Amino acid sequence: MHAPVMITCPQRQQGITLVMVLLVLSLMTVLGLLGINVSSLQERMTHNTQDRGLAFNAAEAGLRMCETTIRVNAAALVFGNAHGLYTVPAPSDPPRWRTVNWDDADATIAAPAPVGVVTPPRCLIEQLPVTLDDGNDSLAAGRPVSAEAQYRITARGVGSRAETVVFLQTVYRR
Repeated sequence: MHAPVMITCPQRQQGITLVMVLLVLSLMTVLGLLGINVSSLQERMTHNTQDRGLAFNAAEAGLRMCETTIRVNAAALVFGNAHGLYTVPAPSDPPRWRTVNWDDADATIAAPAPVGVVTPPRCLIEQLPVTLDDGNDSLAAGRPVSAEAQYRITARGVGSRAETVVFLQTVYRR
């Protein structure tokens, strides 16, 4: 018969399992936190994009309002550098849209506000010098030439936050 074999356990355990579990747990925690950061960043980017779209739509509404004002009331408009109706500044002066106080109701024309914007869109109209147009963009002799009034329209739209501002500009010929 054989003598029984005794297996002896060391008196001191190494504890490597505990260390490995803690490392894996720490790694999973870091990955989870990174996932939360990425998710919140994407949410902020989406909100900013939506807000910019809202501001763009508001500015577009302002452009349409001023275009309608010209189309309906062109003969009655008095360009006196107030109430959103301006003459063109001298070439050495900055453009009106950069110097006007966009929050001043006497300096700009208000348009109906789309839902969700902080302030209603506003626009201003600058009367440009009359240009001659033959309809074909040609100065050939013998073609009829007509004078056309031109207006530079600048609109400002604000999104759901006051920091989100979009400017749009167009030249309207009549």
